[in-house]
Amino acid sequence: MVGGPTFRIDPPIAGNWKNLGERMAPLLLSRLAETGYFADSDYPYPLVRVLPLDFYPGWILCDFPTKETRPLADDEKPAPGLSEGLIETGRGCHSFLYGADGFTALDGSSAAIHRHNAVHGIDLSTPENVISYFRFFCFFVRGDAGPFEVADNPTTFWLSADADGKRVPALAEPPQLSARTPEGGSSLVATIFHAGQLFHSRFLVAPNGDVSMNDDDVVAAHVVRRPALSFVNTLRFLQEANIEPA
Repeated sequence: MVGGPTFRIDPPIAGNWKNLGERMAPLLLSRLAETGYFADSDYPYPLVRVLPLDFYPGWILCDFPTKETRPLADDEKPAPGLSEGLIETGRGCHSFLYGADGFTALDGSSAAIHRHNAVHGIDLSTPENVISYFRFFCFFVRGDAGPFEVADNPTTFWLSADADGKRVPALAEPPQLSARTPEGGSSLVATIFHAGQLFHSRFLVAPNGDVSMNDDDVVAAHVVRRPALSFVNTLRFLQEANIEPA
């Protein structure tokens, strides 16, 4: 839609995302509204991006913005369907898995993903699938301080200020597979961001999708994520104070 709403928040994980067209997006939103997590009337425009997941054959990761508003500035006009004096900001997004068997709400709990794996299956037969699933699992499983996010993007994670007062990017290697277990699991090492720190950690990914941490070492403190995110159930949104690093 030329001049229409756009995504104002990055996808939850990197990948070959596709925006659904105006015919398919409303249908998918209508189906997802049956989950009870939101009302389809809250989404007056068709805007959904999807990512096929090789480790979940037949399933897609769906991401779509919320309808958030703020007061209009003097030179702005309200969008159709909004109350006079308001403009839509679209600062947050919901995330769901969707497939032929229904949906899985990605609400930050490991139980949701474990249940999905047990009921619908998982394909961790290739190293690429293992690493992709590991990234997915880390982002969509949250603790009190947010996700256990893989921190190998230097444009997202920033260290404390240097001598000149500028923040410097946090450089980390991508996750690396180190071994296969006799049971068919995979050992890997990764740098994880959580609670304002970077951890160099060793993990075991079991064939059924269980992820366990064997050990971890803090390698950096006072780390900042830009943009900073907050979460409520299936929703992630930008925090109010999102100042770009110098």
